[in-house]
Amino acid sequence: MTDKEIFDQVLTIGPDIDDQGGMASVLQLYRRELPAFHYLRSNSRHGTIAGLFPLAVLMCRLPFARLQGRRILHVHTADGKSFIRKSWIMAWGRLWGYKTIYHCHGAETKQYFARRGNHKIKRILDKCAATIVLSQSWKDYFTRTIGIDHIHVLNNIVTPTGSAPKKALGNTIQFLFMGAIGDRKGIFDLLGTIAENANRWRGLIHLTVGGDGEMDRYNKAISQYGIADMVTYIGWATGDKKDRAFKNSDIAILPSYNEGLPIFILEAMANGMPVISTPVGGIAEVVDNTNGFLVEPGDKQAIAHAIDAYVADPELIIRHGSGSSAKIAPFFPASVQAGLVAIYKSILNK
Repeated sequence: MTDKEIFDQVLTIGPDIDDQGGMASVLQLYRRELPAFHYLRSNSRHGTIAGLFPLAVLMCRLPFARLQGRRILHVHTADGKSFIRKSWIMAWGRLWGYKTIYHCHGAETKQYFARRGNHKIKRILDKCAATIVLSQSWKDYFTRTIGIDHIHVLNNIVTPTGSAPKKALGNTIQFLFMGAIGDRKGIFDLLGTIAENANRWRGLIHLTVGGDGEMDRYNKAISQYGIADMVTYIGWATGDKKDRAFKNSDIAILPSYNEGLPIFILEAMANGMPVISTPVGGIAEVVDNTNGFLVEPGDKQAIAHAIDAYVADPELIIRHGSGSSAKIAPFFPASVQAGLVAIYKSILNK
């Protein structure tokens, strides 16, 4: 079979594909890059109540899609309500003869599974034909803690965000943060670090923040810290706006507390940027001392030391950027497509 013939047998399930967030970004690239992409959304970007309609439509359309030749149900899932909703969909799909794939994207999956009961999760996932995770460390967790063995590591798909020329290094080092404005992504630790070092960093560094979330708290922090001249907020960035943000920045920074494997970090690497982040989720498998710095979550002193390293030696930005470029090829579409084909073939041939 050709790749297109294989993908024609797959029905992908996930969130509203035009919504914000890492999972939606991955699925947008699936839609754009794969030879065939059949998709049904399981929720609405407008909230839980509004999401009941697409969920009902999905449940009604699953049997008809099966008659049209779809044999695999590839379900992209976060944690919490997303996991509950997707477990219903997978169970319904199996009744109609689908082979199901659970594809884990949740940043707080470990905590959620522990609260739910790992043995209960194992019973759900044992019924799937395959489980897909984003890194080897996540595979180790599912094998050792949950106790399942049909696990495949598949990289998130990423491409450079655009063709705008990369700016030359200037006198002020430009840092970029993109993600939810809240504690989990560490943005308030980052703002606190800048505030504590503002007197010596003013004029030497600047932070651009993209995303949304706890905006009242964010604006209050900027005002109280007196760092409005050192931080620019651009809102949620997509398309050309995201492209410009990456091209006008030197270093990506994401001091998260919990992650799967953030698309933002991969996009930064695809654009040849160093990364300052934390060793949570799968991040330590793509960021090391060849392309950035890893600090423990909440360690503002370590964040400051990492920033200081680039301030003291701007040439390190170039070296670490080259390190990111050298690591990112396995995340590009051709490699991810090959990985998906291998997984789908293994399921179809069972």
